[in-house]
Amino acid sequence: MIYGYKQLKSSADWKDIVGEAKWVPTRSAFELAQYWYKGKFPHSVATAFQRSGVKELQELDVACLYIEHPTFLDTFLAPSCKDIMAHCRTRDKLTVVVGVEGKSTETFDKPIRQWISLPTGEPRVTRIRRLEHLSQMLAIPLTVDSSLRYQLV
Repeated sequence: MIYGYKQLKSSADWKDIVGEAKWVPTRSAFELAQYWYKGKFPHSVATAFQRSGVKELQELDVACLYIEHPTFLDTFLAPSCKDIMAHCRTRDKLTVVVGVEGKSTETFDKPIRQWISLPTGEPRVTRIRRLEHLSQMLAIPLTVDSSLRYQLV
């Protein structure tokens, strides 16, 4: 089953969720709908999971997809919206959530060192807080001078 603010029956139903401006061939929202509308992992994603060596990823079945799903991270004021949030189950009935950020002609945002700063070069307090939260939740060191692109975190 696939949901936005309503159950979606076809890839064309995604247009209401993502908006007219994003519903253009070659744009990521349109292209994601073409690959994910059947409610299962596209072949390339399934293949990557199979090759990962991670048992839980190799046996995933998609239970439900949510389009433009808001995910609250460090605050309830500004959620991060995932293009697709896939709620999955393993053969052992464990729950695995996969967040999908699709890119077609766009980049995966700026490197953290640029994303975190105001135009003046001063770091944004709210973004420092988010970075610290993500670093703690993911148990990986993320610093303000990182060259990793923010959306890959």
